[in-house]
Amino acid sequence: MKLKTGHVIAIIILILTIILVIIGIISLIPKEPREVKVDVFIKDDTTGFHTQGVNDVDVDTNPIIPFSFSGWKEWNNEITLSIGDNINEIIINGATLDATGFAHTTLNTNLRGRTLVLYFSNTRASQFSQNRMVKLVYNRNDKLLKPNNQHNLQFGEFLSNEDTPLNNGIEYLIPDDFDGKLNFVFYQAILSDLKITAYYK
Repeated sequence: MKLKTGHVIAIIILILTIILVIIGIISLIPKEPREVKVDVFIKDDTTGFHTQGVNDVDVDTNPIIPFSFSGWKEWNNEITLSIGDNINEIIINGATLDATGFAHTTLNTNLRGRTLVLYFSNTRASQFSQNRMVKLVYNRNDKLLKPNNQHNLQFGEFLSNEDTPLNNGIEYLIPDDFDGKLNFVFYQAILSDLKITAYYK
């Protein structure tokens, strides 16, 4: 049986319609999500604004942010400071028979109410008197700053000489009266590439 031209056109239109419907259905099938890395604009309260990939920070309601060691100074000539591979890493070398340390006197007071998170590594390469590794003091009158999650402090002030577990950073809540000065203090110590990595949240 010979089809008329009109019938042929109708069949072609029907076939095209079916193909379009199939394409539409396929397009609705969810695809595997792609990991997309984008830059977000983060305010670093220690150094200002910078961009950082979202894969490099914890994206949640309380993200952890690198705490810059730029601008920190030793307060005597018994130790030397060097920045590590990242701006939030500092490496300390030197020795003292009494006390030594390093400080920043003009940190942004927007850190008030934030939590400073510290990680110490390579601690076994250094020597500390009576297991007293370091203590933190703040403000011009050098008030003792105690960690929130470490209660077994040496002499009630100093962290013990041990590396910090990666899943349990040492946390310090910055007080509401913080005036911009923060100080790391060592006592009777020989420091050999002691590394501190810092964040805040």
